[in-house]
Amino acid sequence: PISNFGNYTVAITVPDNHVVLASGEFTNASQVLSEDENSCLQMAMKSDETILIRGQDELVKESSGEQTWNFEGHQIRTFAWATSASFIWEAASIEINTLSGEPTRILCQVGYPEEVCTFWDEAVAYVQHSIKYYSETLYPYPWPQMSMSYGKAGGMEYPMLVFCRGRTHQSLFNVTDHEVGHNWFPMIVNTDERRHAWMDEGFNTFINHYSLEAFYGDREHKPDVSKYNASAFLTDVKPINTPPDLLQSRGHLSYRKPGYGLRFLREEILGEERFDEAWLKYFHTWAFKSPRPADFYRTMEDASGGDLQWFFRGFFEETLQLDQAITNVTQQQSKDIWKVRVTIENQHSWVCPVALRIHCADGSMHDYKLPVTIWAWATKHKQSFEVPSPASYVEIDPMEAYPDVNRTNNAFNIILSKAAQ
Repeated sequence: PISNFGNYTVAITVPDNHVVLASGEFTNASQVLSEDENSCLQMAMKSDETILIRGQDELVKESSGEQTWNFEGHQIRTFAWATSASFIWEAASIEINTLSGEPTRILCQVGYPEEVCTFWDEAVAYVQHSIKYYSETLYPYPWPQMSMSYGKAGGMEYPMLVFCRGRTHQSLFNVTDHEVGHNWFPMIVNTDERRHAWMDEGFNTFINHYSLEAFYGDREHKPDVSKYNASAFLTDVKPINTPPDLLQSRGHLSYRKPGYGLRFLREEILGEERFDEAWLKYFHTWAFKSPRPADFYRTMEDASGGDLQWFFRGFFEETLQLDQAITNVTQQQSKDIWKVRVTIENQHSWVCPVALRIHCADGSMHDYKLPVTIWAWATKHKQSFEVPSPASYVEIDPMEAYPDVNRTNNAFNIILSKAAQ
């Protein structure tokens, strides 16, 4: 079942040498912390730079009593907490704008043991980046703080608190960005990840791709949503929108494939500007509500102004496969123009637009995008193109961005006469 939103007032009593991180705002810091620690925490709430609140030299192995930490969490799906006597506690904050445009600062804090300090030393900055990026590109982070705890789980998310591990700086950034991203999906847009895991993990994987690109910029890194090899998964063909307990390859169908599908829809079908407008409309329409797949489909169609049922049906709801092929190319000269006639076939069950590139003998290339409607009445399509030089090579999907299951028929070589050369 979908979790409901609620307000939590929680008191956690722990040994007095412990640090507690939780799904809420820490409301009695002045009573629990030492004067120096409380001063550092208050500084962190106003600082872009990381502040050490409790360092390794200040950890106490044995407790002398107990302390109660109080937290308040408003409009959250659940409550979680972490505590340890070995936590090095660091924090900073980041400024974002609220929905009304007013500036506010979000506390970003981490707790981790000494043995991982060689790659957790930048962890606060990772949290800051994710809070800032998703607040600017999706929806302003609605809570006062975000905490990250080292834990046994590779990664796990709760409102205002995530557990991460990682083994290097890059792997820790990746898992941090993913788990913090879950505070948008499904902690704000309250999808039912037990029935529709792809609306949780897949949507999050999609937004992580662009967050990672923004974080690394020109620095070398592995993309979060790489190109998709559809032919690799033909032995386990199930719809993305399948209950997760019936999936053998949940990592593929709940994370990677829907993440790729949204990137494909944005970059190849709708275009970035049109997609982004519809994507924001979906998020803001369903913030703190509980959408189902059909709600997502309808909102994206309405906001983008296009018929996308062919896309959602083929990619998310059914097991349709794409195999576009070039079966013939002819050309003839007309004065200074060469007319190239290309025959394209749709040889499998799914339809998509066609990205076509003509290479000419003079070294020029000419790109064309044919709409999905060319397949409305037939599986074969012929179309002529005018180019300034004889065509030597014609290919479809030159960037290998489409989920084509057979790329061996995507190109056509043309043998040119010596005169044409």
